[in-house]
Amino acid sequence: MVIEDRKKIIERRQQKRLDDFNRSIPTIYRDFFKEKYPRPELAKKILSEWQAGDEKLNDSPFDSDVTGLILFGSPRSGKTQLACELARQKIISEHHADARFISAVQWAAETTSKAKNCELDNWTHQCVKFARAYEVDPAIVIIDDLDKIRVSPSVQSELFNLIENITANGLWLVVTTNVSSRELADKFAPEFGSAIIARLQEFCVPVNFDKK
Repeated sequence: MVIEDRKKIIERRQQKRLDDFNRSIPTIYRDFFKEKYPRPELAKKILSEWQAGDEKLNDSPFDSDVTGLILFGSPRSGKTQLACELARQKIISEHHADARFISAVQWAAETTSKAKNCELDNWTHQCVKFARAYEVDPAIVIIDDLDKIRVSPSVQSELFNLIENITANGLWLVVTTNVSSRELADKFAPEFGSAIIARLQEFCVPVNFDKK
């Protein structure tokens, strides 16, 4: 009886994390319709390998203790849709998994506002504290539309801190962008661009959504 009650508590908490995640993402990404997905075969491959914990997706040479992905390609190719489904699948399949969705554009705007008000001291911690607060494993962070952020010195510095914090603490990272890593690096000052891309390439497997 005690075991059964504990199981129900775990299931309720799991469902709450799933519901909270779905509420946190844009409405159009709350459901995943495989029959309408732009790249069904690619989705099938990534979903199956993600569930299996395969860190060498897309024949990548990267091999790391952190499973991460950089999904890049043209707009409306299904990158964010798939990223959200990957997070949901982890929450569904693993009792203690949780995920956070970060719109890069919104995050950059908040960062700029906090910088003006001298409120950046604890900003990175606030963005990922969900993982520590609930001791979830795995904890997944989606950074959506990274190429669309408005760059400033404070945004560049905090973005590096955010990615560093995610990767250094073993969180799973999924980044979506419409451009390649080289084009993304060009958005930033040289010292930040190369450091950010190097960190992403060390921990994340690139998947080209434009490649047939």
